[in-house]
Amino acid sequence: MQNYSVPSFDLSNKNASDKCKKLMEYFSKIYSKAIIAGQHTNTAAGPEIAYLEYQTGKKPALRGFDLLGYTKHTITNNMTYDAMFEVILNKGSVEEAIKWHKELGGIVTFCWHWFSPIGGNDKIFYTKNTDFDIEVALCPNTEENKLLMEDIYKIGKWMRIMADADVPVIFRPLHEADGRWFWWGAKGFDAYKKLYYLLYDVYTNHFKLNNLIWVWNAPHPDWRIEMDYYDVAGVDFYAPAQNYGPLSFWYNYVYELTEAKKPIALTENGPIPDPDKLQSSKTYWLWFMP
Repeated sequence: MQNYSVPSFDLSNKNASDKCKKLMEYFSKIYSKAIIAGQHTNTAAGPEIAYLEYQTGKKPALRGFDLLGYTKHTITNNMTYDAMFEVILNKGSVEEAIKWHKELGGIVTFCWHWFSPIGGNDKIFYTKNTDFDIEVALCPNTEENKLLMEDIYKIGKWMRIMADADVPVIFRPLHEADGRWFWWGAKGFDAYKKLYYLLYDVYTNHFKLNNLIWVWNAPHPDWRIEMDYYDVAGVDFYAPAQNYGPLSFWYNYVYELTEAKKPIALTENGPIPDPDKLQSSKTYWLWFMP
């Protein structure tokens, strides 16, 4: 990448809350100079945070939560212990996110491993474990559409609780859709885009969730969302163990995809990139989140 252009930190939602604007302003100040340390937590209790604090004496600035346990069909057929563990211990994530922000001043991000609205086997956010058809679900007056909208509205009510508490939330919906291993990507990019725009419309215009900073997280030319509908571009990439490289290839790839107009975050990763290598290679991830 020969040239470095400063991306836009303006929010797609013109009614965004003051706290969202302040957070984006903070991002703009540190972008290319520092990287925000994040950590995804698999459960509401977040033992990962305690481990990091034990090892380093500090908590990460950003904590990742999941809406996995909040929809209707979280009890599935042939459920493994791992799936039950995740669903049950994920309850309380919204309350913990509010505490993370209010009591510790931490940054909150949520993804959504969306359990299929019609059920299935074990972890039914996986394409292979459910018969849910997103194309049928996007057609009005189908049973699938009714169930889809029920889930969307249920999550909207939980998000409203965080909005009422004035907690800015970096929201990363329909992540990794381009990989097609999750049902929301199974039928290709047209269906994914329709679902993404539907979520954006319902949460922005119906629920008036002005506390959301939207992340587009399907970095592929065919799966591009219009720039007016997201604020940050995200890449999920797991390098081999003990590989602390800057992951410049992925950064540069998304830099080109977004025409250098959006900040870029390493929204899921394995090994943490070495900050010195990030600077020397001009790989300006906004945050990382193992």
